Amino acid sequence: LELRAFHIRGEVARRKIQDLNTDEDLTPDDITELQIHMRLSDDGFGSPDETDFFLTTFFDTIASMIEGDQLGDVNDNDVGAGYFVLYCEGEDPRTMLNRIKPFLTQCSKSKEDFVILRSPEQELEIAISDI
Repeated sequence: LELRAFHIRGEVARRKIQDLNTDEDLTPDDITELQIHMRLSDDGFGSPDETDFFLTTFFDTIASMIEGDQLGDVNDNDVGAGYFVLYCEGEDPRTMLNRIKPFLTQCSKSKEDFVILRSPEQELEIAISDI
């Protein structure tokens, strides 16, 4: 039996942001988001070393870049179905992507790694190998 505990600190931040926006007319369609999808070594949760890296070093580095430059917030993560996914919200997903591009390309080990740039106008999927 193998148990893993996941730290999901982003859910608290996401709820806090939603609570602050209750007076505004924001809907899920108004959110601009950068989603980072990193392929794991298997179709489940990946190896313990992989998930540890993504939940600590990867998460913290991306958060420090995006939040440190006040480009947005890293709000949530998800592990499973063969991917680690990181959700970053901010005014301009393309600016967030440009800021973290060198680190993403350094960490990318699979041609299946990709990002999604989501805005009210469009949703664009880009392979990390193409950025």
